[in-house]
Amino acid sequence: MAIKVLQHRSLARLTQEQLAQKLDMKQSAISRLELGEVTPSFATLVKLAEGLKIEFVVDISPRKKFRLVTSAAEKQGVKSTTPEGSRVLVAAG
Repeated sequence: MAIKVLQHRSLARLTQEQLAQKLDMKQSAISRLELGEVTPSFATLVKLAEGLKIEFVVDISPRKKFRLVTSAAEKQGVKSTTPEGSRVLVAAG
C-alpha cells in the first residue's frame, strides 16, 4: 500500500502536501503512510481508494488457513502476520 501511494504521487508529480490537500489529509499522515510507519485504518484505505482511484484488497486468514487473493496480489502486496501468527495480506491495484 505504501509503495502504491508513493508511486501514484510520483507519477502525478505531486508533493506530499499537494497529495494531502487532494485527499483532505495532513502531510505528516501521507509521509507516515509512504514510509510504512502506520497501519492505515479502513477509513483511510477508503479515502485513498476513492481519492487516488486505486483498489485495495485486504485478506486476513487464521494461522492455519492461508489463502492468497491472487499471485499478482502476493507479488505486489504487503504481507505481515498478527502476533497470533495469522496472515494479513494487503494489496493495491
